[in-house]
Amino acid sequence: MKTLLIQVQPQRVSALPVERVTAAFTAISSMPEVVEHGFERGDDYLNFSFGASDVADLWRHIRSRVFAEFGQCLEASSIVICEGESGWDDYHLLHHFDDAIPRDTL
Repeated sequence: MKTLLIQVQPQRVSALPVERVTAAFTAISSMPEVVEHGFERGDDYLNFSFGASDVADLWRHIRSRVFAEFGQCLEASSIVICEGESGWDDYHLLHHFDDAIPRDTL
């Protein structure tokens, strides 16, 4: 099973509606393709993880719903990684708030 890991760093964008973003990602956890999920809140980050049967479809859904809803606020404050079957040995960087960092595709 592959896992999508989404880290949001709210301090990067003061206008980020943290509770609404958290609710949107929590709603994702009830999707049928999500096999397991987790949430961790630190002092300066929110980590959401979603183990999924089809991570490419889940990533499309997250982009079209959550990233579309929160637009530039989420774009400028998040990192998205797809951890592969071998964990960090075969990960893909799908989104980074720094546009200069190359991104992978699924």
